[in-house]
Amino acid sequence: MTRDDLIERIAVRTKMSRTQAENLVCTIFGSMQESLRQGERIEIRGFGTFQVRSYKGYKGRNPRTGIPVEVAPKRLPFFKVSKNLAADVNGGRAQKDEPIHGHDARMGGSRSTCESRSASAALPSGGGAPTDENRVARSVASSATTL
Repeated sequence: MTRDDLIERIAVRTKMSRTQAENLVCTIFGSMQESLRQGERIEIRGFGTFQVRSYKGYKGRNPRTGIPVEVAPKRLPFFKVSKNLAADVNGGRAQKDEPIHGHDARMGGSRSTCESRSASAALPSGGGAPTDENRVARSVASSATTL
């Protein structure tokens, strides 16, 4: 899925204009980038955690020439997938300690209106499993409210 695909799905599902959906996506990603630049950790329940990891400088080698090269220290973004998302991708086996839908007792509160609407819309009338499109929309909606 590309950024444009995400914008299109948001526009269709929420019945907002493509420009509004693009502004939403740009705002979310921009906020996330700014937080990471400042060294903040971003946690999106049921999706994963983004954080910046610092790496020390070291002596490496140029693979073509074999000449030793000094590699400078650096900071890189790192993503750790949540147990629920990992289980979902691997066949829908959700963990008991992190509920995907409904009230999360550890947080001490209920989901926002946006998340509740997304979660309830994700389930078909027959009560089956949510589709991939609904999971993406739910992830986007929850990230918009979590930030």
